[in-house]
Parts: sequence; C-alpha cells; structure tokens
Amino acid sequence: MYQKDFIPIVLKVKFKSEEPIAIEKWKQLIGDLFLGYAQRITEKGDCFIGHIKALADISEFSYIKFSCINALAGVNSEFHGELQSNCKINMVINSLVTNMSNHESRKLLNQSWLLTINQEENIKMQIEDETPDTLEEHHHHHENEPCPICENKHHIH
Repeated sequence: MYQKDFIPIVLKVKFKSEEPIAIEKWKQLIGDLFLGYAQRITEKGDCFIGHIKALADISEFSYIKFSCINALAGVNSEFHGELQSNCKINMVINSLVTNMSNHESRKLLNQSWLLTINQEENIKMQIEDETPDTLEEHHHHHENEPCPICENKHHIH
C-alpha cells in the first residue's frame, strides 16, 4: 500500500452541551466517539486506516489530542492545559483512510456519535466539511492533466 492510496479528509466538528462538562468527561466521550469511528471504518473491510487524528480546542491554551492507527490499538488521547468545565468544544479531525469518501466518513462519524452519546446528556454534535470538493484542489494539478499523486484513481469524473 502506498501513501497515494490514502485519501485525506478533514472534518470540523462542534460539540455543545447545555450544562458545563468536565474535561475528563469530554476526553472520555470524544475518545469513545473516535474509537467507534475507527471500528465503523474497519468493519467496512475494504478500508484501511493510515492515521486518524484530532485536536479538540478547550480554550486558548487548553486542548486534547486524539490519535488512532487502527481500531484494535485503540485511541490515544492527551490533555494539555488547565482542568476546567466547558459547554462547547471545537475539534478538527484529519483522517487518512483508503477507499473512503468524504460523505461516507461523515456518515460513519454520525453513526458512531449515535452509538456513543447518552441521549439524556443532551450533547449535540455538528460536522462541518473542511475537505475540498475534489481531490484536484488538494493535489494542485490542472483539470486536463493526469494526477501525479493518485494517477486519477480517486478522482470523480
């Protein structure tokens, strides 16, 4: 498997709670979401995780890092900053996975959220797409030229 086989996907995710939630709880909740997401990808069978990582902003100087290379290895997470409680968290997910579209990635993340969240907690998740519509934009080549990165394997024509 070559690096050119991995499709980069960037998702901006916003979490919102009606009540402040302790950082340890956010870390556990997002870690469970991340693991569920990796498991959904692995269950597809034809997808291979290169690396999925995320940075959850807590405040100007506080954040949580998440990283996963496969569902069996689990999710690594690390908090940096001051312990506090928050109602809102903004997170960016960078995903390198084979055979997965942006739309499919969003769908699996949403499914994982539904399996992770306890509805009584009333925490909302919103996904905003940060990935360009076409990989031509990412690879920076002209429309009529062959892609030097993926040899046109991942382009929609």
